[in-house]
Amino acid sequence: MANVFAPRPSLVLRVLAAVGLAFASATALGQTGTYPDRPVTIVSGFAVGGSLDLTARLLAKELAQRLGQNFVVDVKAGAGGAIAAANVAKSSPDGYTLLLGFDGTLAISPNLVAKPAYDPIKDFESISKLVDVPLMVSAHPSLAARTIGELVALSVKKPNSLSYASSGLGTTPHLGGELLRARAGMDWTHVPYKGGGQSVSDVVAGTIPLMYSSIGPVLSFLKAGKLVGIGVASATRIRAIPDVPTFREGGVTNSDVVSWYSLMAPAGTPKSIVQRLNAEVAGIMRNPEIVERLASAGLEASPSTPQVMEEILKADLARWKQIIDVAGIRQSN
Repeated sequence: MANVFAPRPSLVLRVLAAVGLAFASATALGQTGTYPDRPVTIVSGFAVGGSLDLTARLLAKELAQRLGQNFVVDVKAGAGGAIAAANVAKSSPDGYTLLLGFDGTLAISPNLVAKPAYDPIKDFESISKLVDVPLMVSAHPSLAARTIGELVALSVKKPNSLSYASSGLGTTPHLGGELLRARAGMDWTHVPYKGGGQSVSDVVAGTIPLMYSSIGPVLSFLKAGKLVGIGVASATRIRAIPDVPTFREGGVTNSDVVSWYSLMAPAGTPKSIVQRLNAEVAGIMRNPEIVERLASAGLEASPSTPQVMEEILKADLARWKQIIDVAGIRQSN
């Protein structure tokens, strides 16, 4: 005799499907609905006090307030940010270890070495671009040039007489200087430093006449008249130094260099977490008080979607590879 209490096969399938859907929903809720339920670490690859560190700490503070959980900045400085990037690339993809990304670390460094410690595309999920970091050329006041056009003319008139400092070999300012030399037909020699602090000091002292850098490290010296702004490598003038013209205004085109910082997660981080963090970052970076705080440090708030950030990264990887190949710049692992 048939068991009259046995459920029909179709009913069993419907029940199992409902249970599976409920389990999947509960799992998704555990990933996003309660995220974060413990402290989140933002790993930074550069020393305390710089503009990247400022961005990391400002972001951590704002995310903590919005999400009700501690966001801690962990500085793992060294190797141009590569130590921090490799650390995050190997972390669990659960949204609790993030990287304060930098184009020098993600788009330039992997092109400089034969065996990078991480793959900037395969090892990371882009969350959002955070800020644009316009670069510029500044000079000791004794230099007989006040615009990029005058600087180009001076370099041609007196070949082998000019040199420029940067924060290091293979950094964005170094490559920006090489791009400017190629586009404008300049004649100047690169002098790499181990970081921006000493290079700024030497230009202020007149030991070296010029430097290519981000705006933050030189801003106070520009305002004090101890350095002169020759030109900014962006499409428009910068709010923090509105009197300094662009390279384009000086007649030099195709030489813009705008660095960027981004928020990244290890590859495989749930899309729901990436999207939630992206939404929070967008809100933070559009807050007028945050925009003004960043602008005062020479940074331009510029949030993006994860997809746009990934496109920017891919484009910059290709762009810097071409420049590095032409300039013949390489580093050993």
